Amino acid sequence: MLQGLLTEPKLKKKEEEEAVRRSNALEKNELDTLRKVSRQEYLKKREQKKLEEIRDDIEDEQYLFDGVKLTEAEYHELRYKKEIYELVKKSQRTLRTQMSWLHSSTPLFWYAVVKTLLAFPSKHYRMPDAYDQEGGGNQEKRFSVALQRYRSV
Repeated sequence: MLQGLLTEPKLKKKEEEEAVRRSNALEKNELDTLRKVSRQEYLKKREQKKLEEIRDDIEDEQYLFDGVKLTEAEYHELRYKKEIYELVKKSQRTLRTQMSWLHSSTPLFWYAVVKTLLAFPSKHYRMPDAYDQEGGGNQEKRFSVALQRYRSV
């Protein structure tokens, strides 16, 4: 048995390094894809949990404060929660009917859609720049936010 190990041809060092490099590249590509899929699945579950949380809050407040006069702030908060809940439910129904041809198990498609939508400027929330990454934006813009409160009026 020992003799068989000694007589087997060894890979050259360069060939071995190339094989390791190829293996790592394949694993990295697969890991990136798995990360994207996992993230989309997580976001779907989180969206559903948050929606259930809002629904439960609305039901609790209606049960607890039924017949009680609410303050203006409480009334606006309850109305806001109801409006958010209804808008999300309506958008989910609309999405299901308009895109019934699309299976729900295609998170990479949605990842591409979201990425495309985020590329266009809008009045909605935008993820902040990553200043610690290479080419992460200008520092003047970064610190201008901290100095805004000190502007003369």
